[in-house]
Amino acid sequence: MEKNPPLSRKDKANQIKRNKKKRTLRIVLLFLLMSLLCMVSIVGYAYISLDKALNKIASSPSKAVSAAETKAEVDEHPEDTQKPFAVAIIGTDNRPGSGGTLNTDVLMVAVVDPSKHDVHLLSIPRDTKVKIPGYSGYRKANSAYALGETKRIQQEKAKKEVTTSGVSVVRDMLSDYLEIPVRSYVTIDFKGFEAVVDAVGGLKINVQKSMIYDSYADGTHIRISKGEQVLDGKNTLDYVRHRLDNRGVNYQSSDFERNERQQEVIKALVSKLITIEGMKNLPNVLEAVVEHTSTNLTREQMGALIPDLKTISNERISTIANQAYWDSKQSFTVIPEERLNEIRAELKELLEGRELEKQEQE
Repeated sequence: MEKNPPLSRKDKANQIKRNKKKRTLRIVLLFLLMSLLCMVSIVGYAYISLDKALNKIASSPSKAVSAAETKAEVDEHPEDTQKPFAVAIIGTDNRPGSGGTLNTDVLMVAVVDPSKHDVHLLSIPRDTKVKIPGYSGYRKANSAYALGETKRIQQEKAKKEVTTSGVSVVRDMLSDYLEIPVRSYVTIDFKGFEAVVDAVGGLKINVQKSMIYDSYADGTHIRISKGEQVLDGKNTLDYVRHRLDNRGVNYQSSDFERNERQQEVIKALVSKLITIEGMKNLPNVLEAVVEHTSTNLTREQMGALIPDLKTISNERISTIANQAYWDSKQSFTVIPEERLNEIRAELKELLEGRELEKQEQE
């Protein structure tokens, strides 16, 4: 048997290089495989955590909603979980020392299209001039929840049948004002908001102006510097809530600036959640959500919103400009009638878009 001729020094060097490349390639492939397996396990764990959380949220009706309302809401939900629907997003303040005003600092309407994974957000400034069904005259939008909750608490103390709640009055007000059915709701209290932001490791925000404010009545102390930075839960809440300022009116934030910051934070939170780090932290996020959130969305509806984690993105979230302004003569924030009618038409189109498209095709 013939032996292979000995390799020259040059051939030996080339062989060593080829072997190194092969080893490097194997290491890279192994690293990619391990990364892929890690991602799959993280996403799989995220789905399991998500599924458990959805079941828990769906099985825990809000204390601020009567049993009669809860049954009616379930009956009203459409069987088609892919049908667009409007949901009220309500931020409540249940912190100790908050003064017990029950007014809502955050009020939005989201039109959700589960089939397209699209969300359209409309912010309702807290001082918006509205009529609240069942109450006389014009009032500020952020008082609707307080009116309903006050009445609910009175009925409970008198041991009477509970016929209303803060949530139901808010939904009635929004349905009447926007002329669309707003049956679904999600409420989250301030502590829950802080906990969610902390659970994802904070949010990177480019703060446009410094914020300094103290209120010893409700324990609010805001100290946020200007510039890009990572805000924790407490500072993110202060960022979206900042209104008055110790330094005077020139440093205050308008309702419109607050609305913009609220929408900015929602998008920043979504961006953080869809990262690998965000998915790793999802169990902690969901724990905070379950503890501090209530909704009347069914398990099926919530599940239809998140069939695939890959579909979640900021590109799917759009905002609707309200063009609101402060009317000092009325002491109300006002959305111009012409713009309000345009918003109503746009929301109706979003809710009925699928049916209209079908009709056009026929």
